[in-house]
Amino acid sequence: MKCVGLDLGTTKIAGLLLEIGLSDRPARVLKVVSRHHRAALPASRPWEHLQDAERILGLGREVLGELAGEAGPPDGLCVTGQMHGILYVDAAGEAVSPLSTWLDNRAGQAHPAGGSFAEVLSARTGYRVPPGYGAAAHFYNRAHGLVPAAAVGLCSLPDFATMRLAGGRRPVTDPTIAAALGLFDLALGGFDSAAIREAGLDDLAWCRVSPAGTRVGVTAEHTAVFAPVGDNQASFLGAVRDLEGAALLNVGTGGQISVFTREPGLLAFPLEARPFPGGGFLHVGASLCAGKAYALLEGFFRGVGEFLGGERPAAPLFERMNKLALQGGEEEPLEVDTRFQGIRGDAGITGCIAGITLGNLTPSALVRGFLRGIAGELHGYFLQITRTDPRRFTALVGSGNGIRRNRALREEVARRFALPVLVPRRPEEAALGAAFCAAVGLGALTGFDRAGALIEYSTPR
Repeated sequence: MKCVGLDLGTTKIAGLLLEIGLSDRPARVLKVVSRHHRAALPASRPWEHLQDAERILGLGREVLGELAGEAGPPDGLCVTGQMHGILYVDAAGEAVSPLSTWLDNRAGQAHPAGGSFAEVLSARTGYRVPPGYGAAAHFYNRAHGLVPAAAVGLCSLPDFATMRLAGGRRPVTDPTIAAALGLFDLALGGFDSAAIREAGLDDLAWCRVSPAGTRVGVTAEHTAVFAPVGDNQASFLGAVRDLEGAALLNVGTGGQISVFTREPGLLAFPLEARPFPGGGFLHVGASLCAGKAYALLEGFFRGVGEFLGGERPAAPLFERMNKLALQGGEEEPLEVDTRFQGIRGDAGITGCIAGITLGNLTPSALVRGFLRGIAGELHGYFLQITRTDPRRFTALVGSGNGIRRNRALREEVARRFALPVLVPRRPEEAALGAAFCAAVGLGALTGFDRAGALIEYSTPR
């Protein structure tokens, strides 16, 4: 059977075509397609982060067509992608608003009753709903008259794409994404309708929640479409062989450190318990600015180049930055706090650069300081997650292009965590995890826990 995983990320779309037998083996990746979607929309306020969902869907369809190629439509399809964000749909399932992404901070703005809109919603419902979560954004929008008149429902981007690809009119989701919208009862596995009513947010239909691997429709090309899955959980599913003994560190636009557990546990803010396909949970610490912090530094160097030479460098400088970090230097790295976009629930925190002396204000010390800052924030979350966990972790699995393409960051992560870093041989781990979900839905995999046996590791250059 052939399964496709389609990952609708914050900056790019990735599609992966997987061929898998009926006995869990063999499995091979036939094709991978990736492209930047450039779907960002102009913001009228500094806290807005908006994208064009229709553009992303259109490019997603193109990726699916390219994956099918001469081989024809696949047997199954599962969509993954950026979680937490929200968009509104009408009775026909058409988008009637932009996508407010997980980086949008409208719910972090001040509420007339004191505190932020996210804090007021959390206090009113008893659920922790940080800014960037769809429920908090809807709470703000409703108070400001920003819910489109034609809207009848709300959903995340993967829910929207799944609905449209399956020819439906009402969004369907799974617990991994539903929990990321907020006001989700982990014990019951569904939205808390009483909390939604208490917050006055029952004016629209929320997504119908189905278990991971549930068939929700079929494409025009007769491909079975399965419930979408969150990109964090899809990455874990597509990257980690040993669920109990390894942690996953993902570095993309943001960053996550994730550990699988059988129970949701009690986690201190800003840590989260997220449902995992097939049962169990991920304990997650998420940074808002991991790969984005490194991109910020690259933009700074490009600006310096333009200042010195009168012309902005045409090619990205990441490779040169990575080599500079690997070469090192005698000077101590600068102390860099890379929380340039705050943390979830507190956008007031800012990054900083410290420890500057007469001998270490150099490009090398700055690059290495940024890498240490990215690794340090995620390691801090790891220590919080594992403080009461008796397990001994034997490895750290690295995923995302920030890890895969940056040996200097991998070495810094290995040093900070004191664990070997394993990198999956197949790229686009989230898309692979989504393809595994489709395989489970088709019966080509007998369970989500069987996916780990199909994962192999390699050593990137």
